[in-house]
Amino acid sequence: MMIKLKLPSDCENYFIIFNIYCNKVKRDINLKNRLRNNRNDLIFRSLFILYNKYARNNDLYLILNLLKYIGIEQGLIPIINKDVLYLYNTYFSKKGKRARTFYDQIINLAKDPKKQCPFCGGLGEPSELDHFLPKSVFGYYAIFPYNLIPICKECNQKYKKEFYPKTKNEQLIHSYLDNDCFFYEQWLFAEIIINNNDVSISTARFYVNPPNHWSEDSKGKVRFHFEKFKLDERFATRAGGDLGELIREVSHAKSNKIDPQDFISARLAIHRESYPMNHWKKALYQAFEQQIRNIWNYA
Repeated sequence: MMIKLKLPSDCENYFIIFNIYCNKVKRDINLKNRLRNNRNDLIFRSLFILYNKYARNNDLYLILNLLKYIGIEQGLIPIINKDVLYLYNTYFSKKGKRARTFYDQIINLAKDPKKQCPFCGGLGEPSELDHFLPKSVFGYYAIFPYNLIPICKECNQKYKKEFYPKTKNEQLIHSYLDNDCFFYEQWLFAEIIINNNDVSISTARFYVNPPNHWSEDSKGKVRFHFEKFKLDERFATRAGGDLGELIREVSHAKSNKIDPQDFISARLAIHRESYPMNHWKKALYQAFEQQIRNIWNYA
């Protein structure tokens, strides 16, 4: 599942947060003055309005060229990058600082067991904040809450890394700002590949099949996200234990003369519905139910 997140109300107004960190700067008066001047600059303020607009319209890839143009024309971007990165590293993310309250608030959005890492659909527990547009390139978004998304260590350090979109066809799902279709309409499915010689070592394959009414942009985005985070392989690996347990339960039910339909009602249907849309377990249970007769024959 891709997980929809909502920022806490006190994290939604970026300029209030920005002011908090400006006021934390005590010794470097020049830095403080630059930050205050940039805060009131129309171009600087527009950066954050455009981020939200582009992300909602599946156009976030456009922002790099726009900001390069602004930086060249105004000589503004390199200075902002350095200054806002200083605020992030010195105050926003540094442990032991009271201002890290915002960092902790955001990362705790996905600590709920029903949510977890929004990039891999709950395979990992979020332990870090990802800069959706990496701070190494987009330093001016270093403390922008809509650019900070909870993420598990594996997704962040192995798959996401410093990635950012450069073309329309290579964009990731944004947990705060993307279309609801990614979160509330089914696009993740699975199939059970039955081993006829030894059903206990059957496997599951996960794949993307978006609804026909989706735009081509949305279909392409969910496929790219799925491939970028290797979710087919990761879901299949995680599903191995659950699939083996289900097969053992079928074997036990068959030996006790339980009807397959009763097994579906008692075991599959209830558990299938307990998982949110596009959770790998929901897809697994659906696929298992579709193959129940064949699995029953070989169990």
